[in-house]
Amino acid sequence: MARRKNTRRFDPRYFMDEKTDIIKENRGKYQLESAIYMALRDYRATEQNPTPLSAIFDSSDGAVLKYLKEQGLDERGIKDAMSYARRYTGPDEAAIAVPGGDGGQYVKLKFVTVPVGPSQGETGVYMTNA
Repeated sequence: MARRKNTRRFDPRYFMDEKTDIIKENRGKYQLESAIYMALRDYRATEQNPTPLSAIFDSSDGAVLKYLKEQGLDERGIKDAMSYARRYTGPDEAAIAVPGGDGGQYVKLKFVTVPVGPSQGETGVYMTNA
């Protein structure tokens, strides 16, 4: 087989010190969504009986914090995951992925005012199918 003339080739000497960037997937958001889903599943929140946001996102003993620790996150990982909490405490609906699924199943978070109990008047949250 004849060698072709004027072929352009890469000279590997110029790329020996080039480092590849490691792409870090931002897992904090997904771990927080998983923890929110598990907390609302355990509380069995409904429209008539929503779970108060303080019970879920309380910084010292909230349910989300418990589930983030169960996922094996250290303090830095928990801080990173909790930095996304603002997205899931607002008045607008939010959709989160069902953990353990294939990524195609979502639930919607709906926000309402807690009607009765010690958290009466607080903002509460419950899940519905997307």
